[in-house]
Amino acid sequence: MNHQYLQEQLLVLKRNLNYFDNNGYSFEGIPFSQCQLVLHVGNTPGKCLLDIANAMGVDPSTISRTLDRIVKRGLIDRNENPEDRRTKLLTLTEDGEAFYHRYKAGETSFFRRIYDSISEEKILSVMTSIKELNIVMTTINNNCQGGCKS
Repeated sequence: MNHQYLQEQLLVLKRNLNYFDNNGYSFEGIPFSQCQLVLHVGNTPGKCLLDIANAMGVDPSTISRTLDRIVKRGLIDRNENPEDRRTKLLTLTEDGEAFYHRYKAGETSFFRRIYDSISEEKILSVMTSIKELNIVMTTINNNCQGGCKS
């Protein structure tokens, strides 16, 4: 197997996946990173900032800055956690719910164009490969928390 080719293709995939974030993409004037946070809160309402940061693989301070902007836009509320008053639980506002559904519909439409361009058999093969790759990469990343040498 040509490991160099796999590495090159993974880097191309990474660039394609980062395209929206790196090219100033916005949806209804809201930057991609903020859209992703709204999407995550909509998918997992009632989580605290730290839980969301961990799930998204982003530093909590980065999420906090992004969250401040979204709260100012009126899309997310910080609600007191009845079990721990030091933390706030994040939920979508009414406007946030409406935005979430519009964004999700647009995202679904985008990915539908991809799915419609690939055979069902190849989609299943890609899904299996991506799942396996994610498992391996997660294992390696978890083992490198303190830093890994190549």
